[in-house]
Amino acid sequence: MFHAHLDPHCATLTLHGDLGIEHAQEIQQHLLAALPKAGTLTLHLAADRVDSSFVQLLIALQREAAARDIGLKVYDAGGMVAAWCQRLGAGSLWKNLGAEVAG
Repeated sequence: MFHAHLDPHCATLTLHGDLGIEHAQEIQQHLLAALPKAGTLTLHLAADRVDSSFVQLLIALQREAAARDIGLKVYDAGGMVAAWCQRLGAGSLWKNLGAEVAG
């Protein structure tokens, strides 16, 4: 199961649960809708499952944020997304996102 919560007052999007291909279109819609007109989007990830499709969505989000001159900050509870980035050779993406693994 996948769940998203956007707090528009502080441009924070939280994604919970299954961050896999089955929910990729819905996740993409949430990510793009969450981008503020200015400032920084904070993304909190609490994945039960993740696959390479989510890493691709992060790459697309990073590009879109850069094109709009919007900052992006990522926190990964448990480190599951960070591990996938490393596994796929996308460690530089993780670093460029300024992402942190939150215990």
